[in-house]
Amino acid sequence: MLVNGSFLLDFGFDKMDRVLKNPIKNLSEGVERARDGMITLSELLDGAGYDIDHVKGALKCGFENALGVEARSSVLTGEEIELAQRLSEKHRSRDWIYRMDDKRRRRVARAQ
Repeated sequence: MLVNGSFLLDFGFDKMDRVLKNPIKNLSEGVERARDGMITLSELLDGAGYDIDHVKGALKCGFENALGVEARSSVLTGEEIELAQRLSEKHRSRDWIYRMDDKRRRRVARAQ
């Protein structure tokens, strides 16, 4: 199993709000600022330092417990590499990238 995602250690939400033309475009309706509903590890720990290896271990343990599996590092098989390439192509497609915009546009059009 391959897992891909984002885990915010620290982030400049205020700067993002100032720099991007529409920082909340792809967030849930009612969100007024990029920071709403998000938190970073630094904030969770009230600015205290953290050991990144400990964080990685905790994430691994959390996935293992939640999925009932044992994670292990290994070399990807040819089949896994091929699947990752297909998924990469899918996730770079216009349909995937703009699916939420398109869905929102259709919802607004139906409401009118």
